[in-house]
Amino acid sequence: SSHLFDQLGMPMIEEVSQENGRFYVRLPEGKLEAHLVAEGLRKLASLKYLIDNGSLQPGGILLWDEPETNLNPRIIPHVAKFLCRLAALNVQIFIATHDFLLSQELSLIGEYEKNAQLKFFSLYKSEHSAGVLVESGNVITELKNNAILEEFAGHYDREAELFAAS
Repeated sequence: SSHLFDQLGMPMIEEVSQENGRFYVRLPEGKLEAHLVAEGLRKLASLKYLIDNGSLQPGGILLWDEPETNLNPRIIPHVAKFLCRLAALNVQIFIATHDFLLSQELSLIGEYEKNAQLKFFSLYKSEHSAGVLVESGNVITELKNNAILEEFAGHYDREAELFAAS
């Protein structure tokens, strides 16, 4: 599995190693101690390490809270494709996100790629019932209670109002 990470579409991290109790990340720019690498890339390096050492393999489960945090937005489409390729290898993946770009990238994959097996869930509260409610969809636009899209639409409306008032 040493090259599986690269085959899944994340070539920016060439190697992750542990030497004398310290972790190192080899990027195209060179080898750095892990704590000197940007946090977003450290998260991707951690995934590479888990795949390379066999901790994350087909039949396994990945729980990842807000994978987009501290990542350059240009990397987000790669992360979305990577997650789908990993899922195609029979890794069950659960992510939680509040990010518009990542959710949209995943939704595009779910809508346009044949064999993509994605499910979107929205957890929300209703004033008509107690507790948390759940809805699901195969693409993000199927969710009626979607705080990400609601806030994006609200932002667009606020900008339109400011533009019209100026």
